Amino acid sequence: MTPEKSNVGKWAAWYRGLDDPRPYGDTTSYTIGPAWLAHCALVEDWGCGRGWLRTLIPPNRYRGIDGTASPFCDEVVDLVEYRSTSPGIFMRHVLEHNYEWARVLDNAVASFTERMVLVLFTPEVEATQQIACSLVGAGVPDIAFRLTDITDRFPAGLAYSVQRIHSATQYGCETILLLDRQRGHRIS
Repeated sequence: MTPEKSNVGKWAAWYRGLDDPRPYGDTTSYTIGPAWLAHCALVEDWGCGRGWLRTLIPPNRYRGIDGTASPFCDEVVDLVEYRSTSPGIFMRHVLEHNYEWARVLDNAVASFTERMVLVLFTPEVEATQQIACSLVGAGVPDIAFRLTDITDRFPAGLAYSVQRIHSATQYGCETILLLDRQRGHRIS
């Protein structure tokens, strides 16, 4: 990976001066995620950003992970290289901003032991492609996905369901994937 494609530290200007947690856009997917992860003893919030999920999960069960330091981040890591072992992982609006999205996804899927929530805010497309680039602020891409480019990376036997919702986010929609390592088949 070339340094200009690394996202480490890219949100520093966005997080400067943050005192209170704030959501990114609509909070519906923030509600669905914690409900799905309710039985996980620990939830890692990959791309915790402004810390909104921290307000929805008890502190003893929450760990904020991000590539940029913020008052709400427990550990600064490069998600392209990071792996852990956690019962639950929540990852919202992260893959879309990473040129190395496949490596980030593979690391997350390898790291959770029970359940995972993956939330995408870009519209589904026929071929995975970059649809925009933020030249102001963080300077990251917006990548839209062919959903099977995501789900084909899941190991055999990993159960998952897909929810599509309208939301007050940049593209007006979110795709929510709920993954369950315990079930062993696709969830309807």
